[in-house]
Formats: sequence, structure tokens, C-alpha cells
Amino acid sequence: MKLPIKQIQIPQQRDRTDVDEKKTDALAESLRLIGQIQPIVVDNDLTLICGWRRVQAAKMLGWADIEAVQREDVDEWQRKVMEFEENYQREDLSYEDEVNAVANLHELYQQKHGKALDGVGGAHKKGWNVAMTAQLLGSAVGKVSQDMQLARAIKQNPALGKFKTKAQAVGALKRQQELVARTLMASLGGTSIAPSAGPVRFPFRQHGLCQLVHADCIERIETIPDSSVHCLLTDPPWQVQFDAQFGSDPDTGLQLTKQMLLAVHPKLVDGALGFLFCATKHLMKGTIYQLLLGTGYHVKEQIMLWYKPKVAHSMQPYREVKNDYEPIMVFSKGISRDFLKPVYAVQEFLLPGRKIHDAQKPVE
Repeated sequence: MKLPIKQIQIPQQRDRTDVDEKKTDALAESLRLIGQIQPIVVDNDLTLICGWRRVQAAKMLGWADIEAVQREDVDEWQRKVMEFEENYQREDLSYEDEVNAVANLHELYQQKHGKALDGVGGAHKKGWNVAMTAQLLGSAVGKVSQDMQLARAIKQNPALGKFKTKAQAVGALKRQQELVARTLMASLGGTSIAPSAGPVRFPFRQHGLCQLVHADCIERIETIPDSSVHCLLTDPPWQVQFDAQFGSDPDTGLQLTKQMLLAVHPKLVDGALGFLFCATKHLMKGTIYQLLLGTGYHVKEQIMLWYKPKVAHSMQPYREVKNDYEPIMVFSKGISRDFLKPVYAVQEFLLPGRKIHDAQKPVE
């Protein structure tokens, strides 16, 4: 049907906030030369659902009417989903609009279907999760997770939405997170630590959205909600050398690690990744591999190596191979989620200049 443009109601909140005038000009020229191919979509109240850019181009041409399709009984949820689906398929959304639209769509489906616990293997659970949004968009879970993370970060820091490309924004966000991590580690050197709220109180440091807690791991794990942890990074005491707290008996470290892995298993979401720094002698004997399998985890076929070329001191007699690396076992709860980028087995990072903790790792 032909609809007078002046009767169309434009909603205030839309996924598209940054419109390229050159592309709108190009669309107007296309409308002038070949006419309107795809109608806009409005609801019963003539509120625009899809086709905002076509309306703007028609106005530029001085059109009084525009081809439209009227959809009856369209609720707010359907309206937002239809608008998103049209805009997301276009290539002219700014990355800020794109990631916000992904986050908004995910939230819309959670509002309708309920919130599920995110995870690659969690699609069978009631509710809506990130894996379902990724499937809906035909995208990787890692990309959708990254987009949603960037959308949340832009709300906290609008400057992240002003870069030329999304890759630059993601890089800036990563540097922000590294700075927060360094600040938290440095704060451990302070003298005053606030107690955490809740039924069990642990000393902690707060910096922005990040919290660093100092506590016995088993006691702290018990207070964590089930299916809420997406990544586990751990470096248990292996008693390779004498440890002032845990002694030098290797079985002590293995039993503590087993206890920790069993306790944290229900706290992880399905598909959560784990990275376990381990002693080479345990790795060679298969001890850690069997420990991870025995506590219910899937173990990656490849190990990772943190290459540390400047830590091994050589002196005569040269009887042993010098240990200039640290092995890392990679595992997951169930089938692991995808990595956001290629991950290679051998990694080389600079050692922290001033360690706060003996087992401190590089922020990178």
C-alpha cells in the first residue's frame, strides 16, 4: 500500500544511531533511478518497524508517499526483533550499533524465554543462552560473547565506541582489562583490605568491575553460585621444592588439586575452559592427565608451554636439560567453547618486573 510519509511514526529508540549520510544519498539515488523495491514495515499505529533509511532517502527526494506493508498485532518484542534482523544483515551498521544490537537481541530472547546458564553445552537447559543467540545469527559463540562484552564495556566507557574499527575497540578494551589486572595485583601490596559482603566474609580488593579475593580456595569456592564461572586459571602448589605452607610431599599438592577440581566443577558453566599450570614431572608421568579425567573434565590433546628463556641458569656439570618453560594443561567442563582467536601451544611473555606473589603470572 501507499502510505503518506508524514503519517509514519518513528520510534525514539532504534538500533541504528550512526547513519552514513553518503550511503543514504546513494540509496536516495537508487530510489530515484529504479524506484522502491522493498517496502517498509509499519504496525497498526503506523509506527515504523523496518525501513528507517528508506524513509529518510524518500524524504530527501521529496516523496509524499512510500510503499509500505502493515503488520497487525505486532508487540514490542516482535518489533525489536524484526528491526534487529533487518539492520543486522546490513554492512553499514557502526560497530557500536552492531554490538549493542547483538546484546539487545540476546536480552530480548532472554526476556521471552528466560535466562539460561551460558555455555556451549547448555542449549538443552530451559531458557536462552549465548550459544542460542550465536546459532540464531549464524555466528560463532566466541564472536557473540565478545560483542556482548564490548557492548557492556561501551556503556561503562563510551570512548570505546569512537574508534574507527571494532578491532581497535577490542584492542583498547583488552589494554583496559590488563591495566585493571595490574592495578589489582599492585593493590595486594597495600595494608588495608576490605572484608567481602555475604554470609562468608573474605578480604578483597575492588577496582571497577573486577574484584580480587584473598582466601582459602576451597572455602571461597563453596560461596560461588553454581554454573557461573566461565574460565578457570589455576597454579596449585606442587611441592616440587619445599613449600612453607604445604610442605614438600607431592601427594599433598595432588590431593589439594583434586579437592579443588571437584569443588569447582559444579561452579563452571558447560563449555568453560580451564588452564592448569603444572610440574613437568607430574606431566611426564601422566599424573595430571589422569587427575583431570578422574574429576570429570575433558582434556585437550595439546599442552601449552610458557617459554621462559632467561630463568634457567646453566653451570657445570651439565647433566640435566635446563627447565626454561612451564607446562599448562588445557581442559574444559564438557565440550569446550571456541577460542576468540587462534591460540598457539608455545607462548612467550615477559616476567613481571616486581612480583607480588611467588606464582604470579604475566597479565597477558
